[in-house]
Amino acid sequence: ISVCLKCAVYCSKYTPLNAITMKVTIFAFGRTGCRIADKLKEYEIHQKESIINDIVAYDTASKQLTTLDHINDEDKQVFATDEFDKKGSPGFINDVVPHMKKLRGHIMQNAHGLSRVDDNAILVIGSLGGGTGSAAMPRASKIIRQAVGNTPVYGIAILPHSSETGVYTLNAAKSIQSLSRETDNVILFDNDNFNISLPSKYTNKTLDNTYGEINNHIARQIHIIFSADESKRGKHGLETTLIDTADIINTLGTGGLSTLSYNSYEIPKAAKGGVVGFLHEMGHSVSTATKEKLHSIREFGESTTSKATDNEESNPNEDNETSMQLDSDVETTDISQYQREWAVPSDLLPYSLHRENLSMDCNPKDGVKRLCLLIGPAKQLSTQQCTESSKWIQKNTNADETIVGNYPKRANKIAVLTINSGVGIPQRLRSQQQEALNVRREILNEDRKITAKSVDVFDELEAVVPAI
Repeated sequence: ISVCLKCAVYCSKYTPLNAITMKVTIFAFGRTGCRIADKLKEYEIHQKESIINDIVAYDTASKQLTTLDHINDEDKQVFATDEFDKKGSPGFINDVVPHMKKLRGHIMQNAHGLSRVDDNAILVIGSLGGGTGSAAMPRASKIIRQAVGNTPVYGIAILPHSSETGVYTLNAAKSIQSLSRETDNVILFDNDNFNISLPSKYTNKTLDNTYGEINNHIARQIHIIFSADESKRGKHGLETTLIDTADIINTLGTGGLSTLSYNSYEIPKAAKGGVVGFLHEMGHSVSTATKEKLHSIREFGESTTSKATDNEESNPNEDNETSMQLDSDVETTDISQYQREWAVPSDLLPYSLHRENLSMDCNPKDGVKRLCLLIGPAKQLSTQQCTESSKWIQKNTNADETIVGNYPKRANKIAVLTINSGVGIPQRLRSQQQEALNVRREILNEDRKITAKSVDVFDELEAVVPAI
């Protein structure tokens, strides 16, 4: 293995033909967590790329578990049945916490029994807004870490939409602190960043319709990350720059919080036969106009609506200047000197720095470590493209370490998936915690049969997410 120290990119690294995919065991909690786990299994079957050893799904509502089509019935566990009559928790984190103590033995047993020698990581998946997921994820993560020893435990956490009821904000504000402390890293997905509108009496939309597509989107990205070290040289007949399990674990080794960015573009089909027809349809120089089209077409939805950003640590004028600079970079970046006559994944790289393409709104240049996957047909990937992409990332972000690798895939799309690991405390979380404090005060001021202890979600008034 040769390492380019300047770019911190692994060059000329080949995965042996007998290499195997990274393997994970999944613990899913609550409606959202269980459905994402189910979608992950479905996506794995569809892609024929196995990364999952086992899945265990926990919920307080038995009906929700029956909707999971790709998880074995013996791996579905209903708990707190006496309290919630198998109908699910009412949404308060404190209602579920006492029952997690009773579930400790079952989780420990499953962690010991399901954790295999070839497990490279444990994934704990759930929503931080609902009562079940927010209560179970941090406590289960602590139990699992005690059981599996040195195997890393990663949280896959979904933040509630800002327009949802205040109790979800309270749950998330407390849960994110505990979860970041009890896991090796938390990959965050924010429902605010998916441009969704919640169901109402004036629409025919349901929760399943609203969040089903989002769950597919999350499952796709998680599967890509943990299947990235698969031996694709044997499948595609191409010796190329690949990443391995150590690279993924190293990137997520910052601890704290991480975000993802995913952008894709569908390659036009050739109208004529043969090589001439292929080049006729795909051969073009990528102009600024084409770049804007690539930016507007994402895997999730066919178009992207520009979303107003919240008040970042930097002022709004700086955001505008950054956007203008990005537009300039798209046309003059060093990567363009190495572009082929048709679109390649590195063409999409500048759009990983657009805020609306992140899994959670934050400064897109933040992150202690950054791992970038260039995804597409083998003919459109190269070691040179990885090296130049790494140089571009080092120049345009604040990452201390960057790893860029190819992900050969038989498909009519090119894509770029980026992990930004160790992003600190984004403004979105600061705002959410302030909102949680406001909701807490409102509850305490109302004449309800709720004690201060039952709604005091912070040890201190100004509690924040633990720093990295």
